[in-house]
Amino acid sequence: MKGSIVIIFVLAALALEAKAGLEVTVVSLPKDCSVKAKNGDTVSVHYTGKLEKTHTEFDSSYKRGRPIDFKLGAGQVIKGWDQGILGK
Repeated sequence: MKGSIVIIFVLAALALEAKAGLEVTVVSLPKDCSVKAKNGDTVSVHYTGKLEKTHTEFDSSYKRGRPIDFKLGAGQVIKGWDQGILGK
C-alpha cells in the first residue's frame, strides 16, 4: 500500500512519548479511505518539523519538493512516526 498522509510533527513528541504518550497532529487524511496503514506498509509522508518552544522549523519535506517514503514499523524513521501513522 502506498498512501499519502500529511502530518506536522513537533520535536516535543519525542519527550511526550515517555511522559504522557504520543502527540500527533493530523492535518489531512484521504477522504473515504477504507485502507488503514499497518506495519510493513510503505507510506509516503509530507512533514514539517518544528521546535516546541520557538516553533522554529528545522526540517521540511515540502521545501525539498517530495515526501519521504518508508516502511511502517521497520524503525526507518523516528519511533513517533511509526506509532502515530499506524492505523491512519
